[in-house]
Formats: sequence, C-alpha cells, structure tokens
Amino acid sequence: RVLALPLVIVATALGQVVEARLANHARDRASGCVQFFARVSMFLALFSLLVAAVVLAVAPLVVPFILGSKWTDVATIMQLLLPMLITRLIASPMSKSLVVAQWAAVNLWLDVGRAILVCFTLAACRVLGASLNELVFWTAAAFAVVYVATWICALLAAKSIDAVAD
Repeated sequence: RVLALPLVIVATALGQVVEARLANHARDRASGCVQFFARVSMFLALFSLLVAAVVLAVAPLVVPFILGSKWTDVATIMQLLLPMLITRLIASPMSKSLVVAQWAAVNLWLDVGRAILVCFTLAACRVLGASLNELVFWTAAAFAVVYVATWICALLAAKSIDAVAD
C-alpha cells in the first residue's frame, strides 16, 4: 500500500485528464486520439521506469530504516510487485479510452480474464509449493499481463475514436 497509493493517485488524476481529452475528441469527431494516447503512454512509461529505479535502489535501504530490521523482506516484496505496479500505472489511465469508445464488453472481458488468470496463478503456485516471494512475483506477473492487454485494447479503442473522426 505504501508503494501503490502514490501511484494510484497519479494514475487516477491522469485518467481523468485522458478521459476528458478523449471525450472531447469523440464529441467533436476530431482526430488525434492515437497521437495523444501515444504521448501520454510514453510519459507514463518513462515515469514508471523512474519509479522502478528508485524502488529498486532505495527500498532495501529505506524500508528497514523506517519499519525496523525485522521488515527487511518487505523491500524485496515491493521490488517483486514492480511489474504489476509499472504496467498498472501505464494502463489504468489509458483504459479510459475504453469508456469513451463505449467498449464496456471489452472492459468486462478484461476483468473476467484478470480474475481467471490470477486464480489460475494462485492455484498453480499452491500446487507447486511456491515460496512467498515466488507467489508475489507470479501474481504480479499475471496482473502485468492483464495490464498490457488492457493497454493494447485501450490503444485499439483510441484508434476506433479516430476512425469515427475520419
């Protein structure tokens, strides 16, 4: 939660901006959604890489200092969650194009896919006797896969908004 909260605040704020901008494009039947989508995605990717670099470098030092030496493993868990957090930070704001393009069915299938993939991942980790760190990594990887799929669908939705404009 310590790591996710600031990222959720950034993603939520940017999501509102993205949704408003894409809605204006859709309402005015103006092109440019894909270019806007690409610019914001690139910004989010660079920001995500910066966050990841900071967490990788600083978490092992800061977590024991703040929480005490018994909590050193939390730094490792924070690092293992990075694939999920990075892809979520990029995909979450950009998924607003699904709303603007009125692709509710796609959004539903992404949610269903997420539930199935995470349940499968948890079951596989249990059957294989995964350690806590392995469980965290594979669960984060499963979420990352869904967030990448969400981003791809969001890009296609942005393209569909532009297609209406043309």
